[in-house]
Amino acid sequence: GIIACLHAVFNSPVVSTDPCSILGKYRLENETTTPMEKCKSLESNTEFQNIHKAHASRGQSRTIDSDQSKVRHHFIAYALDKEGKRLVELDGTKAGPV
Repeated sequence: GIIACLHAVFNSPVVSTDPCSILGKYRLENETTTPMEKCKSLESNTEFQNIHKAHASRGQSRTIDSDQSKVRHHFIAYALDKEGKRLVELDGTKAGPV
């Protein structure tokens, strides 16, 4: 779910991020990186991980603490294109926007 949320925020023409915030810094640092580099950057971002854990632990769902293969959900996000004219699907399992 968090990747879908990031897609939605970073691809929205009406949502901005404070450049001094955790998301804003991540966004600025990765504006020109490849998807794989973005992934590695997020995986090593301890500041993001700590805040995500803190907020995720407040959730209403029971967490799976052991075998992640038991997770059976996949999230996608929808956002407007850069011109704000077309709705695109952002799905990490696909090569690019649909």
